[in-house]
Amino acid sequence: MPRKAKKQKSRGVVDTNVLVAGISGFRKPYIRGKNTSADVLYKWAEKGNFVWLVTEDILDEYKEVLKRLRVRSTLIGAVINLIRERAEPVNVHASFEISPDPNDDPFCRCRSLMNTSVRFRTGDLRRQIERRREARAGPSA
Repeated sequence: MPRKAKKQKSRGVVDTNVLVAGISGFRKPYIRGKNTSADVLYKWAEKGNFVWLVTEDILDEYKEVLKRLRVRSTLIGAVINLIRERAEPVNVHASFEISPDPNDDPFCRCRSLMNTSVRFRTGDLRRQIERRREARAGPSA
């Protein structure tokens, strides 16, 4: 009997605004479905439902933005250490402009080095999910 192929996990680059919004979703008791970004982080941390891809530039941006937002340094360290331990590092040897927004370049470079199935999680994730639901439901009568 042939062996079933294992389903590969999705691989994604998590944008900084998703990380920030997700962290803020944990300030109050976490309620599934209330904060889409918190749901993404929760599913990754608890269930490992996708492979989080990072570069050193991405980790640096996470730290810089969290510090600018006055997140406690102990929390920043805990978040970065968790990501470092469980995410998949991507080595980017070149520095090139790929995005109209230079701040997005580290994320786009990471994504461009991986295969095309990589999902880029952006801050408008809720809007993307709503569009998918609408597409599945079909045209309204």
